Amino acid sequence: MECKSDTPKPIVARIPRSWKPFIGKTTGYVYVLKKDSFSEAQMWQMKTHEPVLPTDVIQVEFRDFEKMGGIIEWKL
Repeated sequence: MECKSDTPKPIVARIPRSWKPFIGKTTGYVYVLKKDSFSEAQMWQMKTHEPVLPTDVIQVEFRDFEKMGGIIEWKL
């Protein structure tokens, strides 16, 4: 019997340990784009041949990844 769960598996980020002092202090941005002008290029990659302006820009921090259930593996 197979047990299915609605809870997705956590994403694991494998990051070099030498980056640790810098990553916690950085801010990133997620650009939200309309999907209308994009088409599939290769497997999961999407591509557009025209300029696209974001509909929204979301500021994120490294700790947001962990708050959302992401797991960090610090590598040597």
